[in-house]
Amino acid sequence: MKDKKILLIEGCNFVDYPTGGHLSFAVQMLSAFGNQLALVGITTEKDFPVGIWTKRIIDGIEYDYFAFQRVKKNDKKPFIPARLKNYFCLLKNRDRIKKIGIDNVFIQTFDTYLAVYRVGFKNICYRFAGLDNPFTVSRYWVSKFFSSIYEIIFLRKLSSTKLILAAADKNGVGNFNKYLNNINGSLKVIQFSTRVNTSIFKKNDKVKIRKRLMLPSQQKIVITSGRLGWFKGWHFLIDSFLFFRNNNIDAHLYFIGDGEDKLKIEDYIQKKGLENFVHLLGYLSHEKLADYLNASDLYIMGSYKEGWSTSLVEAVSCGVPCCVTNFSSAKEIITEGKDGFIAERHDEGLFAKLMNKALLIDRNSLPNQSKILKYSNDNLKNDLMSLWELK
Repeated sequence: MKDKKILLIEGCNFVDYPTGGHLSFAVQMLSAFGNQLALVGITTEKDFPVGIWTKRIIDGIEYDYFAFQRVKKNDKKPFIPARLKNYFCLLKNRDRIKKIGIDNVFIQTFDTYLAVYRVGFKNICYRFAGLDNPFTVSRYWVSKFFSSIYEIIFLRKLSSTKLILAAADKNGVGNFNKYLNNINGSLKVIQFSTRVNTSIFKKNDKVKIRKRLMLPSQQKIVITSGRLGWFKGWHFLIDSFLFFRNNNIDAHLYFIGDGEDKLKIEDYIQKKGLENFVHLLGYLSHEKLADYLNASDLYIMGSYKEGWSTSLVEAVSCGVPCCVTNFSSAKEIITEGKDGFIAERHDEGLFAKLMNKALLIDRNSLPNQSKILKYSNDNLKNDLMSLWELK
């Protein structure tokens, strides 16, 4: 029997732009479902058609594809927020998108949902990439004045969905459900974590990987990955690394990822005199990222806000000891003292001490295979289909 089609609508190109958690999960969906998906997204190619259904090949698989806008790749913060542009472009194209005749729709952002939910899709699955109000963690200072709109308009409109998922820890999901009950008693959110491709993010020989990457064999290598934004705690991580270097003078810190704060980070590195010890590698393919994780001695995150951290699961899957701050999902992903440590507060001295403790973890015992199986992308399709009945 032929699989029923799913319409995946996301403001990305489903390959490499813009980087972040939404793109990561969209790529996981492609890996799990293949061309059972029809894709609605952006294009970063100058000659790709916009505003019509066409075909597009991604990783050797042909998809039905609708590009609702053309975007030029840029690491800098755009003057007009991307979500605002996505909303109006989707609003303009929603009737043409609907003509493909697919009623099973998967959405991850509130702007996408508000743009298309009125068009008559009968079976929408909405996934929260995190449970914080996005206006309160926005790159744009003016957004905080619109935070009430998210609660008053968006959360009340979610009653049009058939299934609501959230990439967050159990405690966060429980508290959010209590909050939702006061707004719309018919809504309930189910925990659904992000996944990783365990055929890529897996343990490999550190010595061999370092030779391939031409990294010194005796150097202490610390890795962090993800979007270069303030809420990821880059300032805190660099300051903590300064403390860490008091006992590890040969240590080097590598940032992997792109984002709007890249120039600020470069300036801060120079201000602290760390140009030779802190390196910004930019966006890397999953294969290259997995190599750097396996080559490292330690993985760190200093986030103030997170949903379910895909970046942390990728590191854990590679068997790298971790040191992170206590963001949502940290305590469900990290087993204290076994595969890492969690700092209860943003204290640079404390974090540096925990980094040193994490270096003493027996790497031969990592990763925990039962934990990795739980987060493997191999199970994504079955897990989602057990919750969502397609029409």
